[in-house]
Amino acid sequence: FVSDKETEDIGYQEALILAMKREKAAFKLYKKLSKMTTDNELKEVFLQLANEEAKHKMNFEIEYDNIIYKNN
Repeated sequence: FVSDKETEDIGYQEALILAMKREKAAFKLYKKLSKMTTDNELKEVFLQLANEEAKHKMNFEIEYDNIIYKNN
């Protein structure tokens, strides 16, 4: 992760990129946790959380494409 100190003066584009990276890291974490448990209910919770993180990342990617990519 990037410390909050390093993100104080970043622009919108950098903020979107950082958000995408953090969502990807959270997705990977939940997928890894889902593989580490033998409890099926807990596995399902982790997979649902991973799915939510993937959706968040996709929303940031769409925002990036619509705002940043279009203007360059």
